[in-house]
Parts: sequence; structure tokens; C-alpha cells
Amino acid sequence: MSTLAGTGALAKLAGRRDRIMLPAWVYLLTALVAGTAYSFRKLYPTAAGRAEFAATAGHNPALLSLYGPLYGNSIGSLTAWRYGGFAALGAGLMSIFIVVRHTRADEETGRLELVGSAAVGRHAPLAAAAAISLTANAVLALLLSAGLIALGLPAAGSISLALAIAGCGLVFTAVAAITAQVAATARSARGVAFGVLGAVYLLRAIGDSGGASGPRWLTWLSPVGWAELIRSFGGIRWWVLALPLAVTLAAAGAAGVLAARRD
Repeated sequence: MSTLAGTGALAKLAGRRDRIMLPAWVYLLTALVAGTAYSFRKLYPTAAGRAEFAATAGHNPALLSLYGPLYGNSIGSLTAWRYGGFAALGAGLMSIFIVVRHTRADEETGRLELVGSAAVGRHAPLAAAAAISLTANAVLALLLSAGLIALGLPAAGSISLALAIAGCGLVFTAVAAITAQVAATARSARGVAFGVLGAVYLLRAIGDSGGASGPRWLTWLSPVGWAELIRSFGGIRWWVLALPLAVTLAAAGAAGVLAARRD
């Protein structure tokens, strides 16, 4: 029997179980970013007003540590600066909850033992959880792109920001898949994954707090920071999207190896 046998059925079951939680997460993150773009349009309707705000925010260490540097003073640039990193953080949290819920938590309750007695492969539960998380992040990217474009923001910038946010979610899908294999309980699996997420956010904050003269290289080590470094509305660096993809593939491979050997 294939180690992925039954993945489709388990993914459908997981989707039904999360039919309220997942739309709530996606709606919250989409509304957060799109609502910020709408608010900035109302607060700073002129280029002069935005330029003055950007000049002030770009030299404030507290704001730099919270939100990072500004790349431009357009509505899109202000939106990406204000909530791009926090939305990436939210996508990471969403992914951790999804994966641990359908792997380690189900093992604790005995659900996976019951399911495993049927024609279900060894890697099927992990693959199903990853598939649900991947789908949630893909829908998030699609709705974010559509919402920002509908508000009049440039399509390329909107799509790059949405993909960068979803990319952070994919990275922590794989991170949670690893912690679900090495942790003894669902609580500890979530705790370790949250700890990794908090650490990479702290790296971004430290790297950005000093401005151009600070240790910016720390931001490059953070999946949360990549949502900023792509510069969605200020000279897009499309190649940055390769970073979360590479980390996701490597971590997912490690999770698969651990799932095959840990017992």
C-alpha cells in the first residue's frame, strides 16, 4: 500500500472539520490588509501628505522595529509597510494551527489510530494536513490580490505582496509538520512552532530597528521579513519568493523523513 493512500479522503474530512475556522482566518487577514489600504487612501489622499508621513516613519526606531522600512510612499507601499509583516505572521499562525490540529492533536485523541487501522498510508495524515494548509494559503493569496486590485492598487504589487504573505504560511506549514513529529503533545508541538515564529519575527525587528545602518542581514534570515524585502510596491524583487519555496520544500522533506522513522 502506498504511504499516501487515503490522503484525499482525509483532506476532505479535515476541510469539513475546519469549515468555520479556515474562512474566519482568511477573512480576518484579508480584511486587515485591504482595510489598511482603504484607510490610508482616506487619511493621506495626496502624494505630499504621504511623503511627509513616510519621511517621519522612516526615521523612527520604534516604527522601524514594528513595521520595517518604507519602500516608497504610495498607498500600496504604506499598506505593505503597515501590515505586510503582521499578515505574514498571521498566515504562519494559521498554518501552525491547521497542521498540528490534524496530526499530533489527532494522535492524542486516538483519531489517527482509528483511521490508521483502515487502508490509510503512513504519510497520509501529514500530507492531508499540509494540503489543507496549502489550500488555505492559496485562497488567502487569491483574495488578498483581488481585494487590493479592487481598491485600485497596482496588480503586480498586490500579487507579489499576497504571494509573500502566503509564502510565510507555507514555511510554517512545514515547520509545524516537523514539530508535530518531534513533540510529545499537541500543546508542545504548537509551542515549539510558535517559538520559531516568534524568533523569526524578532530577527526581523532587530534587523530593521537600526535602519540602513543596522544589522539588516538579520531580516534576510526571517520568513516574516521576506514579505517586506520583496518590496511589493517599490521595485519588486520577484526572486525573493524563491526563499520561502526552498525552505518549505526542505522542511517538508525533513518532516516526511521524521514521520517515517520516529516510531
